[in-house]
Amino acid sequence: MKYIIVSLLIIVLSGCTQQQSDSTQVYEAIFNYFSASQPVKQNTFYVKQHVKFPKFDNQKSSAYQLFNEFKFNTSLKQHNLTNFGKSQITLLNNGELNSTFKNGCSQGWKSFHSKYPKATFLLSISTVGYNSNNEAMVYVEAVSGCLAARGDIIIFEKVNGEWKYKKNFLLWVS
Repeated sequence: MKYIIVSLLIIVLSGCTQQQSDSTQVYEAIFNYFSASQPVKQNTFYVKQHVKFPKFDNQKSSAYQLFNEFKFNTSLKQHNLTNFGKSQITLLNNGELNSTFKNGCSQGWKSFHSKYPKATFLLSISTVGYNSNNEAMVYVEAVSGCLAARGDIIIFEKVNGEWKYKKNFLLWVS
C-alpha cells in the first residue's frame, strides 16, 4: 500500500514539475518575442511582480471566448524570478511602483526611466494558461508612457518539445 501511495505521489509531482517547466519555457518565449519586436534588442525586462489578468467588457466577444478555453493558475498572485527561467528580469513590486509614480504619470515615467534607463517598457504578465490543443496563452500588458500601452493575449504552440509563438490578439491600446 505504501508503494502505491508513493508511486501516485511521484506521478502527480512529476506532472506539476512538467507544467512548471512548460510555464518557464513559455515565459522565455514571451521575452524572446518582445525582444525581437524592438528596434534595439532589450536584454533585461522590467516586470510587475503582481500577476495580471485581462478584464473583458464584453463576455460575448471572441477574445473572451478564446481566453476561457485556457486553464490558468489563478491562485498565484505574485511572480518570482524562478518563474522566468534564464530570462533577465527585474521584478518591481507595487510599493516601488507606487512610489515611482506618486507624482503623476508624466513625472512617474521620468522617474522610472531615470531609475531604469535601459527599460523600453514595463510589463504586466498573467500566469500561463493551457488548453487541450497543446497551446499556451499569456496575457501581457506593455506600458512605456502615459498614453503608450497595449494589452495582448499571446498564444504559443508546443512543437517538437519547444514553445513557439503562434499568434497574438490585441485587446486594447492607448
